[in-house]
Amino acid sequence: MTNDLWFWIIIGIIATFLIIWLFVSIYRGIKHEMLQILGYLLLMASLTLTIGDYPVPSYFEIIGGILGYIALIIAFFSVLMANRRWVIRRGIKNLNKFKNLMIFAYARHPLTLSMIIVSLAVFMINNSVLSNVLCVMAGMCFILSSIEKDLFYEQQYGYPYKFYCSKVPRFNLILGFIRSFKTEKEESRS
Repeated sequence: MTNDLWFWIIIGIIATFLIIWLFVSIYRGIKHEMLQILGYLLLMASLTLTIGDYPVPSYFEIIGGILGYIALIIAFFSVLMANRRWVIRRGIKNLNKFKNLMIFAYARHPLTLSMIIVSLAVFMINNSVLSNVLCVMAGMCFILSSIEKDLFYEQQYGYPYKFYCSKVPRFNLILGFIRSFKTEKEESRS
């Protein structure tokens, strides 16, 4: 009984924080934050609801757990490297150099990518129809948030961010590693 009480107290505190953050972002008029917070709220609701149970094969749980750990690693590195973000911190003269960006040199929105992976992991682990619908909606909110974030940064920073977008993919880490490897190879030849 006390474990359930603590669970709902923590969920209530997190939900209250997210709702306050949502109202602040609505007041400020930043669409990508609104969509991201809505995704967090939907994901949190999908984690807490279990209506309409159906059996889940055990391999879905294993794959979901692996995806959850991958998302945790990506989120850890993106939060750790958030202060070294993309081109605006580096200046316009070294636009080709993305070495100091760490994970942001391989994906533009790694934290959003990790939340999409978490949505997929929760989708695979949960055995509730309503929860899975909320996971899909949360994933869509995160994708729309990244699109809005690109538009917002493009208006705010202009050419350096457009150049960054042309070199670094939005979510595809594998393509980001390939592009980075190719640019390093070309730089070493020069």
